[in-house]
Amino acid sequence: MDTFVKVKSSLAGHEISKVREVSQKEKELARSAKKLARDTQRAGRQLQVWGTTEHPDLADIADKLGTLYEDLFVAQDYYADQHEAYRHFLKEIRNAEEAYYAVAKRQRLLQDRVEGLKKKNKPFEEVRLELLSVEGQLSKMEADLHENKRNLLRKGLTIQYEAMAVWAKRLALASRYGMHLVGQIPHDKPVQGHALPPWTHGHVVSRIMSDYHKEKQILKQQAP
Repeated sequence: MDTFVKVKSSLAGHEISKVREVSQKEKELARSAKKLARDTQRAGRQLQVWGTTEHPDLADIADKLGTLYEDLFVAQDYYADQHEAYRHFLKEIRNAEEAYYAVAKRQRLLQDRVEGLKKKNKPFEEVRLELLSVEGQLSKMEADLHENKRNLLRKGLTIQYEAMAVWAKRLALASRYGMHLVGQIPHDKPVQGHALPPWTHGHVVSRIMSDYHKEKQILKQQAP
């Protein structure tokens, strides 16, 4: 009975790994997140610039909203960076798979050589021994790959989702206090022919921002 039958691995070398495609999509996502962060920062700064040309009420509120935009930029930029960290683990998975596939390819070549030598009634013992060694190596690599792939993915996704949670909390915080600031924009209809009334809610806006910064510090301390 022929014992040198080609072994079909559950990780066949001819199958193209899809992890490269996942890594590429994460790269695109990280770039988009970086761009969103920069655009958020620019929008906030432009809002502040516009505010300097307006009445003190809008100037004050626009300036404070610009601060929230700046903090959103920092949070979004951090989130984008963690996507890159996640990609590092995907690359490690890809490298491990490529190393496995290289040995699997060597196994198939040796199997073909053994079969070819047997058909020609030529000595094949030396090749057979090498094949046995490669098969043992491949078996261990496959077991390690299954384990490492899961460990690496777990670590990478943990980093990514922790960063997502941080960003979501900061976004929620900025949104909540942004609404408090917007609520301070005067509702009264200006009297035709009269100057706008003086801005008297500056102390309220300052208190809102003070509370915001306190909560932001608490979030920073709670961050993973």
